Amino acid sequence: MAARPSQPSPILLSPLVPLLLSSLLSTLAFLSARAGSPSDDEAALVAFKKAIHVDHLNVLESWTSDRPVCSWEGVTCRSAAPPRVISLTISQGFLEGSLTPELSKLDQLRKLHLDGGMLSGKIPAQLGQLRWLNSIDLSGNHLTGEIPPSVALLSNLRNLVLRSNNFTGAIPPGIFGLPKLETLALDINSLTGELPDVPGSYSPSLSTLNVGVNYLSGPIPKALGSLPNLIQLDLHQNSFSGLIPPALGALANLQYLDLSGNQLSGGIPPALAGLTSLQAGIFSSNQLSGVVSQPFLAGIASSIDVLDVSRNSFTGSVSRFATLTNAVYIELSNNNFVGGISKAFGALPNLQQLGLSDNELTGGIPAAITESSSLVVFSADRNKLRGSIPPFNCAHTGFMALSVSGNAFHGGIPRSLASCSSNLYVLDVSHNNLSGPIPPFLGDLVELRNLTLAYNNFSGIVPPKMGYLANLVSLDLSWNNLEGPLDARFDMVKVLDDLQLAGNNLTGRIPFTFTRFPKASFQPGNAGLCGKPLPTMCPPRIMDVGDES
Repeated sequence: MAARPSQPSPILLSPLVPLLLSSLLSTLAFLSARAGSPSDDEAALVAFKKAIHVDHLNVLESWTSDRPVCSWEGVTCRSAAPPRVISLTISQGFLEGSLTPELSKLDQLRKLHLDGGMLSGKIPAQLGQLRWLNSIDLSGNHLTGEIPPSVALLSNLRNLVLRSNNFTGAIPPGIFGLPKLETLALDINSLTGELPDVPGSYSPSLSTLNVGVNYLSGPIPKALGSLPNLIQLDLHQNSFSGLIPPALGALANLQYLDLSGNQLSGGIPPALAGLTSLQAGIFSSNQLSGVVSQPFLAGIASSIDVLDVSRNSFTGSVSRFATLTNAVYIELSNNNFVGGISKAFGALPNLQQLGLSDNELTGGIPAAITESSSLVVFSADRNKLRGSIPPFNCAHTGFMALSVSGNAFHGGIPRSLASCSSNLYVLDVSHNNLSGPIPPFLGDLVELRNLTLAYNNFSGIVPPKMGYLANLVSLDLSWNNLEGPLDARFDMVKVLDDLQLAGNNLTGRIPFTFTRFPKASFQPGNAGLCGKPLPTMCPPRIMDVGDES
């Protein structure tokens, strides 16, 4: 027969019962004394209103004693009785004032969103008492001081958004480990210190970590590689140093990675081939070097939309990047890439922008690229490219910008650009060996904002039709062999902000619209020009007689 389980002796427990009951009653009494009420909610909101010095949009106009608190603008109450405030949401309210400790009396508050205002001062430490709070958004204000460590007590917090303020000091490490935290956005502040790198430092529920544009330093934590739900990791424009941790390659769900503007060295680890969901990878403006590994490029090939490795010291061929089959934006400028431009870029069906400037590229521009049905922006400035500029397909792509300055191209500007009349915003072919007359069809490119033909061998007159380019902001025709007068139609170019015509043989009267520019816009050279701002006066015309203006 099985033995019966032993039972606790009532004689032994009986002395504890009164003690337990007393403790329980004391706890309940304490909680009852601390429990808030609708009147506490009203008092807390009234105190907050008093701390607002200027209400630019009269958002708080409805916050009056003759109206129920739950009808006040930005205030939401629960439906169950008694009605308690569960949300205070005033976005883009342009409130000038400060946060008050009394807000901690809103003890049922779930959501505190006061973003896009003009709040100043510090976050009250008492906000750490709001145990039900699950979302805080105080972004876009003028808040200062340190982020209070008490925020790490908010165990139900899912979203903490404090971007675009003036917070200083270190980030309280406990915040990273809040058990339910999904979004942590502390970017665009003045935070300092290092990120924790201890296993378990970060909540496994974290999906967005954004601490860009601060003064954070030290290595990128390997512990970040253990966050299975991380979708966005933004560390850009800080002072992170050292190598990119291979552990980040374990972030199989990561879609956005921005490490730009730091002091990272070494290469991109082949282990980052594990980022098979990556849509945007931004590594620009670091001290990265070596050949970008083929395993990494193969791993991200089918998912990547945006890849930016510019302003580093990468070497090797650019052709390996032509394997990114779904890429929309590839930026490789300011590196040490060598060799030719692969025609395979022209076969990428979604490629809209290809940046190759400031490398050591040779050869010409493949026709397959200029005939692309998707390309919108192409830049290959300051390389060693040569040959003629091939025709660009503007009719079907909405081609917007062509910039190939600082090469050794010869011939003229391709006639095919005439079909870009409603799209082309930027044309820069300066510092090449182009020659012949400036084609009149440039005057049909009515959307042009920037036209730069400087330091070539263009000759003849400036086409009068160019006076119809009413949207031009910058015009640089300097250091060519241009001659003849500037047509009066240039008076239609009224938004021009930068004009460079020096180093030519232009003659005649300077158009009135150009008289507001300094002498350096016209000289040296152009000895035959007259009128303001030059000291040479123009001979009077018949229409000038008696016209003092």
